[in-house]
Amino acid sequence: MSEPGESQGGDPSPEHAGSGPMPGRSTATDSLLRSSIAAAGIGVWEWDAQRDVTWWSAELKAIFGLPADAPISRRTVFDALHPDTAAQARSDLAEALARHADHRARYRILRLDGAERWIESSSRGEYDSAGQPLRLVGIVHDVTDAVRAERFRSRSEHGFRTLVESISQFVWHADARGDVTAISGAIEQQIGIGPEQIKGARWLELLHPDDYAGAKSAWEQAVATGEAFAAEFRLRGPQGRYRYFFGQAIHLGTGADAEHGAAADSPAAEQWLGILSDIDDRKRASLALKASEEKLESILDCLTDLVWSVSTVDDEVVYFGPVVEHLSGRPAADFIADRELWLKMVHPDDQPRVRQAIAGAFRNGSFDIEYRFVHADGGTRWVRNRGKAIRDAAGHIVRLDGVVSDITQQRAQKEQIDYLSYCDPLTGLANRRTFVERLDQFMQSAGGQELGLAVLVLDLANFKSVNDTFGVSAGDELLKRIGRRLLRIAGSQNLVARLGGDRFAVIVSGIRRGADLAPVLHERVWQSLGRPYRLREHELRVDGRAGIALFPEDGVTGDAVLQNAEAALKKAKTSGERLLMYTPAMTLELKRKLDLETGLRRALERSEFVVHYQPRVDLQSGAICGSEALLRWNKPGTGVVLPGEFLAALEESGLILEVGRWVLQQAVADGRRWRAGGLPVLPVAVNLSPGQLRQPDFVAWVAELAGSAGRGQLKLEVEVTESVLMQDVERTIDTLRALRERGVTVAIDDFGAGYSSLAYLSRLPVDALRIDRSFIRAMTDNATNMGIVSTIISLARSMNLRVTAEGVETPEQLQFLRLLRCDEMQGFLFSAALPAEQFAAMLGSGRAI
Repeated sequence: MSEPGESQGGDPSPEHAGSGPMPGRSTATDSLLRSSIAAAGIGVWEWDAQRDVTWWSAELKAIFGLPADAPISRRTVFDALHPDTAAQARSDLAEALARHADHRARYRILRLDGAERWIESSSRGEYDSAGQPLRLVGIVHDVTDAVRAERFRSRSEHGFRTLVESISQFVWHADARGDVTAISGAIEQQIGIGPEQIKGARWLELLHPDDYAGAKSAWEQAVATGEAFAAEFRLRGPQGRYRYFFGQAIHLGTGADAEHGAAADSPAAEQWLGILSDIDDRKRASLALKASEEKLESILDCLTDLVWSVSTVDDEVVYFGPVVEHLSGRPAADFIADRELWLKMVHPDDQPRVRQAIAGAFRNGSFDIEYRFVHADGGTRWVRNRGKAIRDAAGHIVRLDGVVSDITQQRAQKEQIDYLSYCDPLTGLANRRTFVERLDQFMQSAGGQELGLAVLVLDLANFKSVNDTFGVSAGDELLKRIGRRLLRIAGSQNLVARLGGDRFAVIVSGIRRGADLAPVLHERVWQSLGRPYRLREHELRVDGRAGIALFPEDGVTGDAVLQNAEAALKKAKTSGERLLMYTPAMTLELKRKLDLETGLRRALERSEFVVHYQPRVDLQSGAICGSEALLRWNKPGTGVVLPGEFLAALEESGLILEVGRWVLQQAVADGRRWRAGGLPVLPVAVNLSPGQLRQPDFVAWVAELAGSAGRGQLKLEVEVTESVLMQDVERTIDTLRALRERGVTVAIDDFGAGYSSLAYLSRLPVDALRIDRSFIRAMTDNATNMGIVSTIISLARSMNLRVTAEGVETPEQLQFLRLLRCDEMQGFLFSAALPAEQFAAMLGSGRAI
């Protein structure tokens, strides 16, 4: 790939032949533009669509983290785009090309060194008459630090190329008709055609078609008037290549032409003496300069930042970019006419800083400052002004060049981020971070006094029902009102924070150490919060639980006291008490739970979980008719741990989802092995947790798992409790129905111990009921309990459901269940839950009641 300014053979491309001053601008002005671009840290690129040649500036390569000599293609930028923005970038560019529109967007990139950056790209295209792109040019800003530009540097040509004009002239004679009668030998060196080949020919015939009309008109005008001839044109040489020349000629008068014998008054007798100057290099350099200037103009049109320059020699404004009108509401001409206008529009409070920064540029060579700028409409904007001192060859500062960026939006975002770092965005109260910092300050103030402080953390009860009933916006409004009420309760000497969700915290200072705070806080907090709230024409009352920790009794740091107050809250929620003071035992309990959760995670990683199987027995035949898969923890150093000791921790930690899937997989795998060993295919029941039923892919996953065992190779059952069923009835019904449609049997476990509605029960897609063991254990005590079991069995039969009695331990219970025509039993009377190998041995033995 050739760099701009290089030729790729043949006729040098005017668009890449060189660079120079922009038309209508002085060299100093052009230098200004380039140094201003360099000061802003802007990357520049160009894509020649006809040759598919891509050029990147060094600054652009630096933005992308590429070496200066790295090869570039039009795919380079797409290869560097972050996966999250690559598709959008391609779509945006394609749309811009299709609409012939300017393209401007912000994207994320991954640099060569792995760093993630944000860039802002602006581009503009040129198109042919058919609408196909000829050329795209654009600029790229690194806006990672939330500013529009980072030192404007454009890989511009360093100073315009010095045009060296090598004029080789030759002399020619021609008559009025344009026939060349004589020409110097230098012509052959210029266009490769010797004098003899030109002599006698009409020189106009050698001109480029585009130049013919103009040169012919100028020649005819000179012949008609006798005035000197002057024209610029291209002459054709070998292989049709043209070179630029400047032709001049004067009329020598009339006379007989000895060679041609022309009459004195004929055109052939009119003699003209001329000089041709080869201006090809200069002309092509000029054309390349024009293309370069147009490129710079295009780049400047894409800029959203103000480029400026001020002369320090005559104290005049050299240049103010057109963006200044948008930024200030005043035309650029006003600032050029009034050197002090810009400083006059700086906010009065910031003017001393700005003047000091500019003065510092004469010592440091640059300045970078943010300040407020007053728009002509009276509004205030934040700008970032970066300037650089330009020195002459003697080292004297002759100019200040710079860029002004509008950072109003970035400043607003920063202020918002700062606010969110310390305040809760919904209620305006302090957030957790601020609460802990202020709590430490309160503690320092309270230290050494006889007064202490308390931290109260409260959690609202059933707040979710407010969102579900009235909507999230109503719930947010309620939280705001509760926050305002807590502020009134706490007073100006204390602090209130929202820790997240519906949890609030209050610092209560100035209390007597050892005082009984519960009655005081009950009066100050609960009675106030308990007053009704009007919300959308409804009267609501709130309640909740709270935990209290004291300083210095319960901790000497803000984190410690807050954590202990939250431990007391957690204990209050589980115990049902309204208000609890922290005790060290709560920390021990939390530590025990944390250790348990850590142990469970380790058990999952180390495959310490096992599945045991408890047989179900058909009460008519007495044979084993199925089994229930039950989770056990084979804990090293302890032995087999029953789920009652760790199931709640699995649920709270979310591990139940992963462990639950593992149990299903293990049950299927064991069933496959039993079948392969010649044992009968019997139903295997697995308990499901609420979280499993809510997983969007659960049904498809279970269907795939059951199908992997082979058709007819496994009868999979799933068991859900009444409490799980009633959490989200409609969604649960849809999930269970989908499972049944895929061949999975569904049973309600621990039936009778929950609170299910018979109306819902009739709609549930279930196949069986499992009577809770508490009813089986009590049914031999009195007739009432016996009636409950009988009613459940009758209800199951009326709904065509198979019913299993769980927890059968005595022969009397077995006898009553047979009399009540229960279908199945499960319990220690027949067998406890057994490891897979022992269960398989029992199944193979044909054991029965």
